Amino acid sequence: MMLVLLTIFAFNFEAGILKLEKKDSMYITKLLDSVRIYNDTMNIEGLYGTFVEDSNLLFLGGNVRLSTPNTDAKSDSLILREDGNIIIFMGACEIVQNKKDTLRAQRVRVNKDTLYATWAVHGNIVSKNIVFYADTLQSYDSIYTLLGRDVRVFSMGKDTLRFLGTYIRMSKDTVMSDKSSRIESGKYTIKGDTFFYYKSDSFGSFLGNVSIVWDSGMAKSDTAFFYLKDEKLDSLILKGKCHLEKYGKDNDIKLDAGLFRVFFKKDSLRALIAENSNGVLKERKKDE
Repeated sequence: MMLVLLTIFAFNFEAGILKLEKKDSMYITKLLDSVRIYNDTMNIEGLYGTFVEDSNLLFLGGNVRLSTPNTDAKSDSLILREDGNIIIFMGACEIVQNKKDTLRAQRVRVNKDTLYATWAVHGNIVSKNIVFYADTLQSYDSIYTLLGRDVRVFSMGKDTLRFLGTYIRMSKDTVMSDKSSRIESGKYTIKGDTFFYYKSDSFGSFLGNVSIVWDSGMAKSDTAFFYLKDEKLDSLILKGKCHLEKYGKDNDIKLDAGLFRVFFKKDSLRALIAENSNGVLKERKKDE
């Protein structure tokens, strides 16, 4: 195999076959038979490539592999801008950063500060201990914005706490959503219009049309504050127009109140404090 070495803009090119063509006043360089593109910090390999001089873009296809000191990536093809600041991966993309954080998608665009991924996005972010699924991901300065019909985020290695919705944004210590969303923790599901969760404090809040469902009951309110312990629901404070129902072996409870404090233990309601409340306590008969 003949090796051709060519230097164009900030990269060196190597290929078994090199063809120079002119089409409509544009100069096209075709690279065939095992292509390598590299500089001091980046190495890219594929089966074939095309460089159009006027566009300053390089297309590389065929089992593409990219490596830098901190990143390894692969895809069916990619587009590289001449300064190396924009790379577009296309088809079966997988990007591994620092040998642990993995992102998979059908299309990923990376520039100097921002990553944008679309179509079947799946991330295993070991450095943040999270797994996520979405239709679209935008990452900027360690902030992840996830969009899709069924966005899911949960802790790596276990599925005890899950964030679900159509829009979820994560930063270093917070998770939030401003569209209809829910959190699942153990046997509990909390829904609402907007939620905020602070990971370091294991504390969060829901605003607007809040509902909580568990095995033996349910509750509704305008606002809810929740506390987690070992990623499981530990307690709730419900405010506004509140309603709670609990079903037990000995009795059923239905209450309306301006405020509820609810405490849980082992997926069961342990204690309940109500302010300005009224309701019904129905004792069960032995034969019921």
